[in-house]
Amino acid sequence: MKALAAALAAWDQSLSLDAGEPLAWNALVWFACKRTFETLVTSTVFDALSGTELYPAALANALRDRFPSASLFPNGKRALLVAALDDAAAWLKTRFGSIDTKTFKLGDVQTAEFDAADKGRLEVMGSPKAGGFETVDVASIAFFEMGKPRMTFSTKTAALYRMVIGFGADGTPEATFDTARGASGDPDSPHFGDLQKPWVERQHVPLPFRQTDVDAKTEVTVTLKGLQKK
Repeated sequence: MKALAAALAAWDQSLSLDAGEPLAWNALVWFACKRTFETLVTSTVFDALSGTELYPAALANALRDRFPSASLFPNGKRALLVAALDDAAAWLKTRFGSIDTKTFKLGDVQTAEFDAADKGRLEVMGSPKAGGFETVDVASIAFFEMGKPRMTFSTKTAALYRMVIGFGADGTPEATFDTARGASGDPDSPHFGDLQKPWVERQHVPLPFRQTDVDAKTEVTVTLKGLQKK
């Protein structure tokens, strides 16, 4: 437990796919929430709302004494957190065979799923998904199911489009973006899923504004001609 606590203390708090600390952190938070709120709202209600930010937000506010909360921690805040850390360590050891955060990573178990109305050619595989609740790279995922931690964590709620906008020194607009899947809804198009990898890896793609950049990116030119009057 001391080693796990030390790893979390040294963690940069980035919920990246290649890190193990986000998994340990999620487990710590959710076991603390379970110990604090489950008996108050019943197991059924706790499970039903465990895919939202409700419990982590309420726990954070209670731990910071932002509302009367002494009754939530009958044995004290430290006792709660130590017990939750023990729960997290036990789960990590059972699930991954170790509590060493270098032996597992978030990308092993957390994905984003993309539903399609047509389960044929429009259906796509899930992708590894970074982020978590209450982050810019949001991934709202229920940690528990039927009172037990899930084996894998899948979200259908995520930031699908992000853009950063500015201006160059010459006043020309500049922007970068990342978006899930691609710009085309046609499975035969090379742009049906060509932006998925940058989205997963949090790599922003530049948008062309200068003429030379536009020309370099141009694939097809369409000319619209008005109807001639007779």
